[in-house]
Amino acid sequence: MQPIVSLMTLCVFLLAAAKATAADAFYTQHKNIVYGEIHGLALVTDVFVPKDIKKNGHAIVDVASGAWHSDRGKINDHIRSQVFERMCRKGFTVFAVRPGSITKFSAPEMLANLNMAIRWIKKHAEDYEIAPDELGLMGASAGGHLACLAAVTADDATRVKATAVFFPPTDFLKYGEERIDPHSPLIRRLAFPDGIDGKSEEEINAGLAAISPARLITPNAPPFLLIHGDADPAVPLQQSETMVAALKKQNVPVELIIKPGGGHPWPTIHEEVGVMADWFAKQLVASPSSAAAPASTTKKQDARLANAADYLRERNGHALLVYLRGELIHEQYFNSHTANKPHRLASGTKSFWGPLAIAAQQDGLLKFDEKVADTITEWKDDPNKSWVTIRQLISLSSGIDGGPNGAPPTYAEAVKIATSNAAPGKGFDYGPIPFQCFGELLRRKLKPRDETVASYLKRRILAPIGLNVAFWRQSGGNPSIPSGAFVTAREWAKYGLFILNRGKWEGKQILPQDKLKECFRGSKVKPTYGLTFWLSNASTNRRFAEGLIMAAGKGKQKLYIIPSLELLIVQFAETTGRDYSEKEFLALALRGLGI
Repeated sequence: MQPIVSLMTLCVFLLAAAKATAADAFYTQHKNIVYGEIHGLALVTDVFVPKDIKKNGHAIVDVASGAWHSDRGKINDHIRSQVFERMCRKGFTVFAVRPGSITKFSAPEMLANLNMAIRWIKKHAEDYEIAPDELGLMGASAGGHLACLAAVTADDATRVKATAVFFPPTDFLKYGEERIDPHSPLIRRLAFPDGIDGKSEEEINAGLAAISPARLITPNAPPFLLIHGDADPAVPLQQSETMVAALKKQNVPVELIIKPGGGHPWPTIHEEVGVMADWFAKQLVASPSSAAAPASTTKKQDARLANAADYLRERNGHALLVYLRGELIHEQYFNSHTANKPHRLASGTKSFWGPLAIAAQQDGLLKFDEKVADTITEWKDDPNKSWVTIRQLISLSSGIDGGPNGAPPTYAEAVKIATSNAAPGKGFDYGPIPFQCFGELLRRKLKPRDETVASYLKRRILAPIGLNVAFWRQSGGNPSIPSGAFVTAREWAKYGLFILNRGKWEGKQILPQDKLKECFRGSKVKPTYGLTFWLSNASTNRRFAEGLIMAAGKGKQKLYIIPSLELLIVQFAETTGRDYSEKEFLALALRGLGI
């Protein structure tokens, strides 16, 4: 490995060798906008706004850092390398964020500052006429390292839609051909600001791993583009290759462009900056921006559904999609929601897991009537939990207390705190704890196959039907099973059509039809709840009461699936406190369609 300390002099993003242009013809630069404050020190960003060019409603967050130093000189390097010109010419607004320098901040602290900037940008999205949930994130060298860290560790408040970086350090435990010296001044400042003396090798490795984005990737990471020269004297090409391999392992879309003879950087790097701008345009501007969308947007309207649509809109509905016999006949968005804006599913998330359990049974991972305690052996000595079957666990008829709604415990915590209110099969209790227990069971069964719960769901259900989840709340590093998924209406419609078509997608049987039916059979103790789906009940239109299948979440997120009518209704809303009635809404929709 080339000595990493050389980054202090070599890791400067896009040197002046790149030809400067009359860039100010393409943007207006607003300097030193304060986005936060730490210990009395202002944290600032410059904002570059397209001039005499139509803004596309999207923004790029550019991490202005080289060798983990962030000052005016780094922004000037980016100007000379045409970063802001190339991005603004595409219509992007660019925030050149300065996350602080290594002289005052460690890597985790610089990451926290960058996340503060992202939250500030989202909060002020309306001021800059940009889409808050569709940010791009970029950086190079040290800035690329921080951008990668932010992208792979994001929460709901800091999530970005796409990330592109030049030659980033990504793995401090395996850096080229040599081992990093954790005692070097640079590494001590980055990873061990409180000192390294007295730390065990395990503690040192954990500290290095915590600032290594290649070791922190989950399936929720955004699409990535990496550009790296094969003659880089400061950051080995191996660092980008390691990041790419880790992203691919989690099924995250990623591209790597290798610049033959490229150093750190190279004289014509502005050309690759243009490639990056084109990539961002494809990732972010492929669909209309939510920033400029009207309060109500109609893509395709069926007049027969006008009354149902009005009913939903008046109760703070956000989306209504209706498919009849496989054809989309109505698509409408209300109250500032848009087609490309992800929406929470809340408890609608639960309904992914019954079919995934079917897939797991098909793959020989489990049997519905096997004892949970065969895998979660901690339950073997409990007089009630020792008899709970997997079927009972996910149909909520296990007798286990569901627990309070809201932020669920981790999988492991759920197993520890699960308590029985009744004997298995003798009580129904709705709540997050049984689902998180199922998550732990599935995690343990998948571990010998070197697969995670998230990657298994993606491989067996989501990827085969082309369903893209915008993001998913995590619980202890795993996807929250009872709630947490955010998708667009059309993406959720894919799942509804998959269920409506009895486990088939585009002519291919993804799940066996006869086994999938088990999801739609209620238990003796709760006939209206199957394996993660609600079934016909008295609140729905009795005319088709025997045929209704429903995924449902707080706020009235709904998939209404009626196989006998070949009908799917997708609904997003936030109706809390409003007089919404499933029976009234469905009656209006069905009456309008003449059903």
